[in-house]
Amino acid sequence: LVDSGADVNAGDEDGKAPLHWAAVHDKVDAIRCLVRECKANVNVCDSGGNAPLHWATWYDKVAAIRCLVSECKANVDAVDEEGRTALHLAA
Repeated sequence: LVDSGADVNAGDEDGKAPLHWAAVHDKVDAIRCLVRECKANVNVCDSGGNAPLHWATWYDKVAAIRCLVSECKANVDAVDEEGRTALHLAA
């Protein structure tokens, strides 16, 4: 689909992009592929201002969190619409 011009950052009805879903389901290989090969925006936000890192943290997906932060360089200071970072969600 990406080769045919599909927008890898396009969201569903809630604004969640494929990277959000890969993070929620702890699919590290998919995260790597989306960011490295498909050039997905690692900090893409859904309609609530949540980045994939927020979702991975909220669902306690440790492998996804490591991948997003260490390998993909997700912005750990990104805030959602309520001003919360992933660290706030982890607390």
